[in-house]
Amino acid sequence: MKANKLFIALFTSASLIISCNESVDLLTDGAQTGGFVDVTNKALGYVVGNPGPYTVEFLARQTTSSIESIELHKSFTSTQKYIDVDDNNKEKDTTFVSNEVLDRTINITEEHDHFITTTYDYSELIADLTINNLGGTNEPLPVSDLDLTIGDSWNFRVVVNMKDGRTLEQGYTFSFSVSTRYAGIYKVDYAEYYRIGVPRPDVAWPETFTIKSIDAKTYQILEYFGPFAANTLYFQIDNGAISYPAEWPAGTAQLGNGQPLITCESNPADMADVYCDDSNLVIDDYDGAGADLLVMSYGYLTSGTTADGPRTMYCELIKVVE
Repeated sequence: MKANKLFIALFTSASLIISCNESVDLLTDGAQTGGFVDVTNKALGYVVGNPGPYTVEFLARQTTSSIESIELHKSFTSTQKYIDVDDNNKEKDTTFVSNEVLDRTINITEEHDHFITTTYDYSELIADLTINNLGGTNEPLPVSDLDLTIGDSWNFRVVVNMKDGRTLEQGYTFSFSVSTRYAGIYKVDYAEYYRIGVPRPDVAWPETFTIKSIDAKTYQILEYFGPFAANTLYFQIDNGAISYPAEWPAGTAQLGNGQPLITCESNPADMADVYCDDSNLVIDDYDGAGADLLVMSYGYLTSGTTADGPRTMYCELIKVVE
């Protein structure tokens, strides 16, 4: 996977220096809010299953003032769900914030405009951070990124140390948010639907699917089960293979158009039309430009009507990369 890049532009100007000197917002003794570091992308993604490294790139502009070093101060925010037994067993969530540590100091050695990079892998992102949990204990961040929650984030404050002794904290943060690779908008590039073994090209599929992350490996196709609107489909990706949980969430059977889900594993005889030997797989970076390909076969089984039998679907989905 291409490394994520963050461009941080360090810039100074006579007007900024005048502004800082005339109106100083003291944070601590000798510190002030600064505008010497400009982050062009404040929201980066950490993709579960890809431990990195992720590259952070800086542009140092050494013009009228000299920057000696950049400090990156790191913390972690996590939202955890729980069942409130005192409120009719409603599912709720609460947010925990870790300690903050000075993660690293990047020294600026050249006196002209130049690029500087630093990298993070998962072990570096979690280093030295601890966080409370629902059990009331303070624990290190999980060793495996599969134990993270989608939407968790590492947050960084940026502090610039100037050669004249000033310490300038920037008025923003940047972050790595926990996400999964395969969430996003997908073009329905090719699709087939069979009704009791009969191909139905007259049944129109949507042009795109929206796929949402549920957890580190579980996804949801919003609003559709194959070509049928007002439905949903949950599936899981593990080591390039696609599977379909019989229940999601636990205790709730997956349905298509109100009928039981069938798959190549659960009902192979009913799924003969939809290429089970060559589907339910992921091809990463299918086009060489970051667009992943999902190849999926699934269906549902109708019973209790005059048209009992399988409804099966095959589709090839290509991620839309902006």
